[in-house]
Amino acid sequence: MPNTKADAALTEARDHMMSERTQQAADAYRRARLFFHESEDLEGEAGALTQLGDLELHQGRTNAARAAFTEALTLCSQSDSHHHQAEILVRLGDLAHRDGYLDLARNQFLAAREQFRAAGDSSGEAQALRHLGHLEADEGREDKALDYYARARLLAREMGDVRGEASCLKSLAALHARVGHGDRAREAYERALELFRTNGDTLGQASMLTGLGSVMRGMGNSAGAITNFTAAAAMFAKGGDLLGEAQALAALAALETDQEPGHARRHYNRAAELFARAGAESDGLACREAALALAP
Repeated sequence: MPNTKADAALTEARDHMMSERTQQAADAYRRARLFFHESEDLEGEAGALTQLGDLELHQGRTNAARAAFTEALTLCSQSDSHHHQAEILVRLGDLAHRDGYLDLARNQFLAAREQFRAAGDSSGEAQALRHLGHLEADEGREDKALDYYARARLLAREMGDVRGEASCLKSLAALHARVGHGDRAREAYERALELFRTNGDTLGQASMLTGLGSVMRGMGNSAGAITNFTAAAAMFAKGGDLLGEAQALAALAALETDQEPGHARRHYNRAAELFARAGAESDGLACREAALALAP
């Protein structure tokens, strides 16, 4: 039976979120949780707590977020909701990973994988595998990380999850680049770029072009790097990502410094403006100084 009070509170919370009234949104999520609790709706109560946890995390209150997620997980385990349990375990794993509790994070990601599998969600299982890959990469176990990423990609491809496969390829490419496998990194970035393009993901394409630019720069192909950073900057601009555009322009300017100092100065100045607008003041200052050093 619909819980009109709880549903109304959730709608109110989302309206407050749209207007960036975060405290009012948090209060509304708590009211929704109470209404669900009074009607003994475990799944609804867990959902309200999960959304409250997401809000707390967005505000940087990690302890409050962790408490909300943990309580939601307990409720989900009572209602036997495998998919919701998995989603919460991923959130808790991310928090543990961020805080340096790597064994705890690993256990939570492994548990999430099993819950996604129990729910029959192969895309979710691929997501959990990719998180495990990130964890192994951070611990220096690159071979194990590459294996997790490859398995995640296979699952995503089998499910026809284009965005999921592209994200796995992005992780593969970045790790190949980190360990010096330039050709493999380039191949993975190029395939991911195709998939993001198929999916109409402008910022995904921009990110892959940036990755390709970095790989080509590392392989000594300055012309190829310039082409990709130029295209990336345009894509970030199209997608409204000020920081991404600034970073691409700064990388482009660094490559142009010797051969095209006028172009480099213009791109550094534009990057400085974008960094300032994005709140990255130190990066903006560095670009401004680099531009001044190239003044005729």
